[in-house]
Amino acid sequence: MSAMTQTAKVRILPESLINKIAAGEVVERPASVVKELVENSLDAGADQILVTLKNGGKDLISVLDNGSGMNETDAHHALERHATSKISEEEDLFRIHTLGFRGEALAAISSVSRLELTTCSDESKGAVKLRLNGGVLEHQGKTGFPQGTKISVEQLFFNTPARLKFMKSTATELQHIQQLMQRLAMAAPEVQFRLTHNQQMLLKLPYATDQEERIQQLFGEEVRDGLMKVQHQANQLSFEGWISLPSKTKSSRRLQYLFVNGRHVKCPALNHGIYDGYHGLLAKGKHPAFFIKVKVATEDVDVNVHPAKTEIRFRNSQLVHTILADQLSRQIHETSGKRFFGREVGHSPFPSRPDQTEFSLPDSLPLEESLPKAGLGKIPTGDVRQKDLTGFPKIPVSPAPTVSTKKVSSPQIGSSFQISGSLPSMETTSSPIDGGENPDLDVPEELELFLTLPAKPENFRIIGMLHHRQILMEHAEGLAVADTHNIHKALIESLLAKTVEENSVRLREQEVPLLLEMKAQDALILELHQKLLKQSGFQLDSFGGTTFSISTFPFPLPKEKCENVFKDFISRVSAFGKRAHDAEIRKDLIQCIALHAAFDNGSSLNLRALNLLIAQMEQLELPPLKVEGERLWFMIPQEEIFKRLKD
Repeated sequence: MSAMTQTAKVRILPESLINKIAAGEVVERPASVVKELVENSLDAGADQILVTLKNGGKDLISVLDNGSGMNETDAHHALERHATSKISEEEDLFRIHTLGFRGEALAAISSVSRLELTTCSDESKGAVKLRLNGGVLEHQGKTGFPQGTKISVEQLFFNTPARLKFMKSTATELQHIQQLMQRLAMAAPEVQFRLTHNQQMLLKLPYATDQEERIQQLFGEEVRDGLMKVQHQANQLSFEGWISLPSKTKSSRRLQYLFVNGRHVKCPALNHGIYDGYHGLLAKGKHPAFFIKVKVATEDVDVNVHPAKTEIRFRNSQLVHTILADQLSRQIHETSGKRFFGREVGHSPFPSRPDQTEFSLPDSLPLEESLPKAGLGKIPTGDVRQKDLTGFPKIPVSPAPTVSTKKVSSPQIGSSFQISGSLPSMETTSSPIDGGENPDLDVPEELELFLTLPAKPENFRIIGMLHHRQILMEHAEGLAVADTHNIHKALIESLLAKTVEENSVRLREQEVPLLLEMKAQDALILELHQKLLKQSGFQLDSFGGTTFSISTFPFPLPKEKCENVFKDFISRVSAFGKRAHDAEIRKDLIQCIALHAAFDNGSSLNLRALNLLIAQMEQLELPPLKVEGERLWFMIPQEEIFKRLKD
């Protein structure tokens, strides 16, 4: 029997199946559809783009633009696989100037949806309208329509049940689209963008004159004010943009936007170059915000790496990394030096601020290195988390109650290092400074966190305070230095971790609910996590539109700090990455609450309150150094003190 008469096992697939397979790479979720359609609009020269969604894009995605449009022949060709106007020969792959070029997006999208295309390149000749169902043309005709294109995609994945099953919730899919629209808007500040979801306007961006104005439109004055301008012009590589001042870095990578030749990309060489530019200026767990546009010759970069077109390869990635790191390092250090000495930054339009480089305590414990020195920088404040979301008007609250303290005859903890008399051994009676048993010394309610409260620590004796924040304590092994904010924060985290898990969070009730108005995209995030917020003590109810009322919140959080908790929490859950596990999100929320509930400093705490703080630290056996790298206290050994005094 000849080979020609044998039954064939290898078959050529039908076109419809080929398109569905291709759609698996091109169309991952509704945001993928929005990306392809908006990029086509930008390639067509549009400067006005309107995106309309229903149910997170699962029911409807519509993109309307005022670009060049297409005639009838081009419209039909555009719906075929590997049909494009952007390249025509093999060499064009090495000189790509457009966002799209593969010619497969519309065919892939139409194969897994019900798609309608209306486009017009000449209003005098009318527009062409095409309607496809699962990639099959069902209707074509003429209609009146201005110059431009409108593509509507309905019931995405209706004919691929497996893909439909794995789509996420409406809020999750919408969040991906919002993040995508922000990236596209950052890449094209000269274009107007509007994003509407279920007839609610989520994003309305007018024309921006430059990247700086676009940053302000998207993220507000607070983010823009923490940035410095950077730029470099050279034959091999040019870049310009805005990056974080070293004193304004963030706790997440959310505000990191990188563009190469107008395309938002993921590129390890560029990311490492930016981080290397901050060498020695980034604290542990901190990340720079950056909005950088890089330009290289098209023949020196390959964008045809993946169908999503977000991954690129440089011909000489090491050279790109070196140029970027060296230039950023020079400009960052120059700017930091000028701001450190109080002079105005030459190439930044923002007024100079008194911020200085902050120095954290090293792990080694020589005496002169362990205690802060005048002139080296300000003592770090308690608020170290990212604050980069905008659109939160101030919550109307009454003035916060002051901590009640009574004047007593026993000595008070002062604003500087105080020692009363000689230091007895741990076995002897307390010196006169120890007023821990005096009932007239008030203790703030926020310190009474646990049911059994020891009156004083067993292994430490408080002898003074330093700079309103560090507690100096005598210990059998030497001198201990503790941070009031970090200890209080760790205690609150321990309390909330237990009570949130047990649904027994102690609440603070508000007779007149607090009102919190938010941006639509941030309101969706809170709605998505409303169950967790309620479990953590927040009774959050819709007050109409994107305004919420807050009637309860967790103890010991002050009511005026609720706004900051929500801002930080939204910032964390919005950050790019895969930290989507419920336990991690719950931990993030607890950390946000503890951060803003903890005392900013210890200036208002008397001796009894400080004793209670340290005693609870002992009771919970909190380690000197937390897993996250945050130090609660450290010890200067007695031998080290004697050695220093003898030198």
